[in-house]
Amino acid sequence: MRTSFFASVLGILLLAGAGCPSQTPAEPTIPSATPTPVTTEPTPTIQPANDPAETAALAKLQAAMKTGGNFGLSNKPVAADQKFNAALDKSGVLQTIYFHTTGGVLLMSDAKHNEYLVLDQTFKTAPGPYLKVYLTKNSDPTHASDIAEGVLIGSLKSSLGKQVYTIPKSVDWKQYQSLTIYSSEFSVPWAFAPLK
Repeated sequence: MRTSFFASVLGILLLAGAGCPSQTPAEPTIPSATPTPVTTEPTPTIQPANDPAETAALAKLQAAMKTGGNFGLSNKPVAADQKFNAALDKSGVLQTIYFHTTGGVLLMSDAKHNEYLVLDQTFKTAPGPYLKVYLTKNSDPTHASDIAEGVLIGSLKSSLGKQVYTIPKSVDWKQYQSLTIYSSEFSVPWAFAPLK
């Protein structure tokens, strides 16, 4: 009984620091002149346009977006496109330019040499006015001026889910480095995906 009492008191004293030899405080760490780089995956940063016309168009688009609504764009997956499958040629991941957009992009071909642009099942974007899907030649984030060198593939079918677009036979998709979703009404790029 006496032993356990002394063991308890000794434990309390040790926890409180009594009876312990004094410890010298550790030397302060001085940060090095050059910071150690962080090895995390960078988040894509899209720089605002330097083009005054694009900046003005963006302001008009943002005002239109405040009214709400889906601008005639479906918010349901395209049922007919859900079972589509073909061979993969190129792929990419959508990056937001001005309005939040996520999902994968696939360039695919079938046995008959038909080419398709596919937004995968993870695709999701804010609905907006007159959204169009373009193949574009730029590999950096799209600006309105890049659309002139692109080719229109079609109107965006839905704000979410898998969607398949047939690339016209006259289009050599190998010349294009990215996909761009673009508001044709306001001349504002919505999102883009570099294709590799």
